[in-house]
Amino acid sequence: MQFSLTTALVVLAAIVGAVVGAEMHTVRFNNICGVGTPMLIQGEDVLSHGEPYTADGPLNSTIAQVGGATPDNSAHERHYRPTDVTICPGECGFNGENCTLIETALENLSPDGSNSGSLTDINVRSPHKFNVAASFSYVGGCEGDGAFCNGPNCNPAPVSCEVDNVNLTITFCVKPVPRAARLGAARYFAKMGPGRNV
Repeated sequence: MQFSLTTALVVLAAIVGAVVGAEMHTVRFNNICGVGTPMLIQGEDVLSHGEPYTADGPLNSTIAQVGGATPDNSAHERHYRPTDVTICPGECGFNGENCTLIETALENLSPDGSNSGSLTDINVRSPHKFNVAASFSYVGGCEGDGAFCNGPNCNPAPVSCEVDNVNLTITFCVKPVPRAARLGAARYFAKMGPGRNV
């Protein structure tokens, strides 16, 4: 069997088109706690221990947390006054028990309308518990949209994004600053850039 040049070009274009049109989402962490290990978990699988994670397709029913931040950590004290954040001793449970939890589903809009894109929130309701200040922001679409939590009574609304292939940056032990209050914390931290990846 012999392929013509035209057939070869058509096959190559189809392969390139499939790769270019593929759904992808990346989650990055900024852990400025000075201690602890961020984790990205989906079901029973740990997808990341703080390194960037890229999903080739939808990234649904995924949680993120940072464990190992203790109340007597000197690196933490350099970043925060005692009133800025409450640290709970001990480790997070595998499903985020006793810790600040980020819940996310990163998914492209479907042509038939069966899903509404990406949705992310911060959860400190029982069995979860505030242990570190946290924020998230979308990157590569819905720039700066996100949420911030810096205390046990925070209850930010879930934030959606309807842009295909959107990515997410999650920051733990983020310190609120006056300018963040004026701009909206998520927009401020998105403008700061990627920060330090763990």
